[in-house]
Amino acid sequence: MDGRIVSSCVCVVIINFTHSRQPYALIENAATDEEYRKCGLATTCLDYAKEIAVRENCCKMMLLTGSKEESTLRFYERAGYNRHDKTAFIRWL
Repeated sequence: MDGRIVSSCVCVVIINFTHSRQPYALIENAATDEEYRKCGLATTCLDYAKEIAVRENCCKMMLLTGSKEESTLRFYERAGYNRHDKTAFIRWL
């Protein structure tokens, strides 16, 4: 907007040796500037990431968030992700 990036996410396609060697996509650092939230921009970013994953024949997409806000978690669920299939562990270096 006005020459500024106000919403983005990182989508990384990762080579996989399971699932018939289909890659998978990892989504992280989804963020929207507070001034531009609730405008559909984050949904647009996630939809574009899904297009990349489909184009790359990914078997799944995983999304990591550091947020514990229920509204944020519900947003991701409405976007098609669930919080029940996997458990994420992080080791900070």
